[in-house]
Amino acid sequence: MIRLNQSQVLGAGGEGTVFRAKVGTDVLAVKVYHQPDSIREAKLRAFLAKGWQLPTSRVALPLDLVFDARGRNVIGLTMPFLGKGFEELASLSNRKYRAAYLVNSKNVADIFLDGGATLTQAHQNGLVIGDFNDLNGLFRGIEMLLIDVDAWQFDQFACPVATESFLAPELYNIDLSLRPVFKPEYDWYSFAVMLFKSLLLVHPFGGTHKGLRQLTARAAQRITVFDPGVTYPRIALSPDVLNDDLAEAFHKVFALGKRKAFPLDTLRAYAAELTECPSCHTFYPQSRQICPVCNQKTLIVIQQPIGVSKGVTAAEFLRVDGNIIYYKLEGTRLTVVAYEHGKAMLYRKIGTSLRKMELFNEIPGAKYEILGDTLIVNVPGQNELLLVDVSGDSIKPITKGETEIFAVNRRAMFRSSNQYLFHIINGNLMYAEVENGQLLERLLRPVMNQQTWFAVRDETMSKPTACGFFQVLNQQMFWLVWEGAIYDDLPLAELEASESLLDVLVRFSSQGALIRRLTQLAGVNYLRTEMVDTNGKVVVSSARVKQEDHPAGELHGQAYSTGKLLHATDEGILSEDVNTGGVKKFETTSQYVSQGDSLLSYQGGLLVVKDASVIQLTLS
Repeated sequence: MIRLNQSQVLGAGGEGTVFRAKVGTDVLAVKVYHQPDSIREAKLRAFLAKGWQLPTSRVALPLDLVFDARGRNVIGLTMPFLGKGFEELASLSNRKYRAAYLVNSKNVADIFLDGGATLTQAHQNGLVIGDFNDLNGLFRGIEMLLIDVDAWQFDQFACPVATESFLAPELYNIDLSLRPVFKPEYDWYSFAVMLFKSLLLVHPFGGTHKGLRQLTARAAQRITVFDPGVTYPRIALSPDVLNDDLAEAFHKVFALGKRKAFPLDTLRAYAAELTECPSCHTFYPQSRQICPVCNQKTLIVIQQPIGVSKGVTAAEFLRVDGNIIYYKLEGTRLTVVAYEHGKAMLYRKIGTSLRKMELFNEIPGAKYEILGDTLIVNVPGQNELLLVDVSGDSIKPITKGETEIFAVNRRAMFRSSNQYLFHIINGNLMYAEVENGQLLERLLRPVMNQQTWFAVRDETMSKPTACGFFQVLNQQMFWLVWEGAIYDDLPLAELEASESLLDVLVRFSSQGALIRRLTQLAGVNYLRTEMVDTNGKVVVSSARVKQEDHPAGELHGQAYSTGKLLHATDEGILSEDVNTGGVKKFETTSQYVSQGDSLLSYQGGLLVVKDASVIQLTLS
């Protein structure tokens, strides 16, 4: 008998909820289906009866059936517990993640070479993944790990689901649950999409096209991101970070529609050819005479000078000699942590006064928060918080604290406002001030251990404000604490039975909180948007929209004031009226902002946080 409880939840998807549980002497992952049925049971029994020859260190193979309490009906399965230190492949195509975790293209190539070997073995065993995407593909170090194996296709058993952006266009608009339709070459298509995204930070059919807005429409017509009619995103890396042979391999898959195993020898030769730029530390092929990224940055500076144009005044506010990892604006003071040449550096600027100091060696994946003159540091995979004083010429340790790990994303859950540090201790969300080298703790509200996510309002107030949710199986129970008053179970629109939460944005104003959820249903990503007032009542609830149909579908980095979100796009700053859904573009800002930049409201204008600089914009 296995007893499962909410505190053991590791995550939830469209098909089931995964728990961590001790079975005998082993710690295993237990997947419980939302809707168990006889088809799943028959497929699981057939799968377990096979003698698969697969690397158990790379593939989370189903181990045993899980029955209900009466021992009659199959409701799930057990799998190996992966432990810590892994990330979703989606992280490899996130520019900010790569900067924070010090990931480069050589790492990416090695991960996909490892995954390619495992995929080859799976096909040799008669298995086809089918729904091969960058959320059920993981990596740890240079190892690729594969999960959700119970959905794989074999014999007469279909893979009933697929993620739209990784699905070969030939399979669009097909009911995948009716029969097995996936072939090994379709897995290799998905593999190629993920590899392309991870190397160039853009989908092979990404970018923008005036006539064909939807990515799937361009994929169906083989109009790639390199097509003359497509605007190549600025956030993407230069195509010249690929060598000619790898670029040709991608061209055959995406522009010509060739379907066969991806040439791993070509990828292996590419990895062997990579060299590191001594200036920006980008890995690029030796066959290129100059670093493509440095060359691209030089061109941007020449073509887009800081200055005045059509009612927009732009000035460089701050520049770092590396990558900005963390930033926070407290009133008029901007704090930045940057990774530069192996060191973590702290920048603090108020007006024209700038202070810079060395902190310590770079810590891949570290999380930071600032609270006045106290920097809070968290090392990945740990629940310890290190507090250091940064008011002087060098850092001075103050004290240590701790917090809970949010099991769903495996990150330590802590935030800071302009006045308090918020963290979770023994099932309680606490808010604390630093006094005389100690944390002065006060209780904000009880929460669920390892199942709580939250955001906080920055502005200084008499009592703190926070908004978050408890993960309860495959659903989220949202709550609001407004200046100390608690409002539980916010009446947000419920997700459908097989719809899963991928990410969430919370922004505050004096009138309440904006909550935007990124969800996935049947392989398609959607945005759901609600506004709640200071009494926890929903005052705006927008219809669910496809993420790719939204004019600015990114979920993070916006500036917000009541009812208005400001997004950075390649076409300029876009103002979104959350109440009406209307948008307005400020095209005169296009030379100063790009998709992936973050915006901060500052002295009647904006600060634009880029990879290595901060620009101040004033609109007149």
